[in-house]
Order: sequence, then structure tokens, then C-alpha cells
Amino acid sequence: MAVAVVAESFVDDIPEEHRTCVFRVVQEALRNSVRHSGALQARVFVREENGSLRLSVQDDGKGFAPSLEKGLGILGMQERVMSLSGTMTLDSKPGRGTALTFNIPLPRDHRSGKTVSSDTRIQEIRPFRTA
Repeated sequence: MAVAVVAESFVDDIPEEHRTCVFRVVQEALRNSVRHSGALQARVFVREENGSLRLSVQDDGKGFAPSLEKGLGILGMQERVMSLSGTMTLDSKPGRGTALTFNIPLPRDHRSGKTVSSDTRIQEIRPFRTA
């Protein structure tokens, strides 16, 4: 599956627990795409917005009905995000792919990349192959 990452520049001085949450949730979302969706492409969007880190993992797979098919992986992702006072939404319908979006509030002392750097352009990292 080809994966593209689109990341807005921001200062990445977030606490280790935030880093771990982001890594594990994105990892699980991509693993689910590979295992269950039949997706050929996925995109990971990362941006800092209103004092929160906002991430979205989207695929072009077969989709599913989240209200009927919620597994332990999805519950684990929700628990991780909620443990940091964040929110998570899952948007999927059969035949339409899946989009998982989560927001995690950043600590008050986090410096926004927008105030540190005037370069707030969107960076796109070329798609890469993953197992």
C-alpha cells in the first residue's frame, strides 16, 4: 500500500506520551487498512490547530460500518487518544474508504510552529511502500 504523509510544519517539542500516542494510533490505523480494507493508497495528514495536534489517516479501501464492526484495535486507539483528553472520530461506509481523525490537546507551554517559524507551507512527503 502506498502511503503519503502531508504535514504542516510545527515545533515537535511535544511530551513523550503524546509522541507515543500519535505513533501507536497511526500505526494501528495503517495496519487496519492493510489487513482489512484492501486499500491501495493511504494518506496521513498532520497539523497543529487551535492548541491541538490534529491527525487524520484516510484510505481508499472497501470501508465498513463502524457502528456494526468495532474491534479491539479501534477501542485501543480511542483509549489512547482519550487518555490525553483528546477526541477521535471514525468515518467509513462500505465502498467508500475510511477516515480516522483525532485531536490531542497540546500542553500550554508548547510553542506553536506558527510563532517560531514563518514557514507554514504544507510539506508533502512522497508515497512510500510499507509492509
